[in-house]
Amino acid sequence: MNHVIVVSVLQGRYFPIRSDFDVVFEATLDGKALQSDPVRHKSTISVENELAWVITKKALQHHRSQRTRIKLQALAISHKDGNHKEVLGFVMLDVRLAVSPPSSPRWLPLQSCVYRKHKPELQVQLLLETTTRGQPSIPTRVVSNRGAPTLVLGQPTATSR
Repeated sequence: MNHVIVVSVLQGRYFPIRSDFDVVFEATLDGKALQSDPVRHKSTISVENELAWVITKKALQHHRSQRTRIKLQALAISHKDGNHKEVLGFVMLDVRLAVSPPSSPRWLPLQSCVYRKHKPELQVQLLLETTTRGQPSIPTRVVSNRGAPTLVLGQPTATSR
């Protein structure tokens, strides 16, 4: 049985407007870093990205016993020079808070933020999903549609029965 730890970055608020930059969020767990898609650097940022790591049950228990934390960094990337990255701040997320069913998203302030006048915050949700080996990630089934078999993906709907 495998588990998926998901960091869902939903939105940001109280950022200063910097039209020459995009914002990227980078999360690191166990030395593995994942990045979100870039979004415009505005006062209110709509991110809606999920960063996920697949780990074993034993690794999850180890991370919980060691009180492992996920570091979520906000980075500003210049439009003119894509190599120029500036760390805006970070949020630390405790792996022990990843639960299923997921808790409601929380607003967390950026720590060590470069913006002194503004106090940027991120709306973040940390959740845990369970997968079993051999099970397809998308549920499928074959139904008869006017005599012809049809492959249906996802949850059954009232019309596909």
